[in-house]
Amino acid sequence: MPPPPLRSTLAPTRTQANSTARTQVCYGKTPKLPNRCYLAEGTVSGNKLTGSWPFKGKEGDLTVTLTGDVTVSGDVTLTMYSDRADSSRVGSIHMTGAIRDGALTASGTFERGRPANLDWHIKP
Repeated sequence: MPPPPLRSTLAPTRTQANSTARTQVCYGKTPKLPNRCYLAEGTVSGNKLTGSWPFKGKEGDLTVTLTGDVTVSGDVTLTMYSDRADSSRVGSIHMTGAIRDGALTASGTFERGRPANLDWHIKP
């Protein structure tokens, strides 16, 4: 099922009202794992990024949580971490990026070096 249409506009300001968008999250290929992309949802509220979604990984059912910060100029730093139902941490990704022209793009790596990126497109 395709994601619903997005109805917000991102602007890199500290007073930004809540903007929610579906994002494509991609994990890069490794010697043991293929490229993998999926849709998730996150929110920009003021200078904060947040999100949480279920994820089926090789470790089983996980919850991915996204937290991050947006500067007044639109630069972004964020962390995504995956936890099992018992709250044990499976892994985390640290990313940097920017909000420009109604889109947030960020890239980074898992702790062991697997590349990852996300791409939020927000339409009025």
